[in-house]
Amino acid sequence: MINRSLQGFAITLTVLFMITASSGKALAGSSEQRYSHDASEKEIANVIAGDARNRAESAVEAAAASTTDSATDSATDSTEGAMGKQPRNPLRPVEDTANFRYVLMSSQEPSDEIVNLRHSIAQNLPANVKLVILGDTSEVAAIKSEYAPLLGADRLIIATDNDTSGGLWARDSFPVPVYEMSSQPGRPEVSLVAAHYYRDFSSWDAIASAVGDRDMQKVGFTFVGGNILSDQEGNCFSVNSYRLFTATEADLKASYGCKVVHLMPHVRGLGDVDEVLKPLPGNKMLTNSVEYKADLEAWGYQVILIPALPAPGFRCHCSRWLV
Repeated sequence: MINRSLQGFAITLTVLFMITASSGKALAGSSEQRYSHDASEKEIANVIAGDARNRAESAVEAAAASTTDSATDSATDSTEGAMGKQPRNPLRPVEDTANFRYVLMSSQEPSDEIVNLRHSIAQNLPANVKLVILGDTSEVAAIKSEYAPLLGADRLIIATDNDTSGGLWARDSFPVPVYEMSSQPGRPEVSLVAAHYYRDFSSWDAIASAVGDRDMQKVGFTFVGGNILSDQEGNCFSVNSYRLFTATEADLKASYGCKVVHLMPHVRGLGDVDEVLKPLPGNKMLTNSVEYKADLEAWGYQVILIPALPAPGFRCHCSRWLV
């Protein structure tokens, strides 16, 4: 788990502060699929096939482990506390309005606009917030040279892996922070949950190491972090779109600690909830989708509507609104 003094950390990328084209075309006119925010039909098909195999293999392994455990109960009872793998019990996802200590970004720079926005973030971070940048091992010197002058070397953490190019969309590909029970009542720990990503990306361990989380949980389904948001009570929201990939409501409850999962209809954008909602403290909810207003009010939220950008053309990521 991450150090107890950490209340949470933000997974963000400067492009999420921008209004982006809803067509899902690659940024800056690039034809490279890895920079597109949308998933191709081939990527979706690969996810479905791969996750079916993962779930089948996990079921076989769980059955084998259960048989072994049953046969060795007397031996394991005395050692489970010290050696056994304890079940994870997440309390809830960390809300976007938490008191964050880290901002995480990818080093990928497909456009000058992204570079400029990212530099602005680095220069304007609060004094107690550190910047974590995920990059290739070969990029360390260049990242230091670019960012250390902007906020100080002592506030820059570089997470590295052999190939991090698939993780441009940090909020989607990076692990999701969750609260977990701790030894001190009323002071939950923060840990990470890493789902498979629909692109070639597996740098979760590098990210976890950079923020001091030794107990990150890896789950067997594919999901994007931009399609889950939580209020301060653990009530979660996702858009019922292909952006759930193979994740089910039961997966979200078990892996992220959601008390309730509200699956919102897909009314605009790619189908991520961070495009259309932002939970705020005090049971307030920002949304650009009037279609959600009645349900949100029925669930006890004070709904604050903001203008929706015209479609087709543009969308905005509500989770990145600065309020």
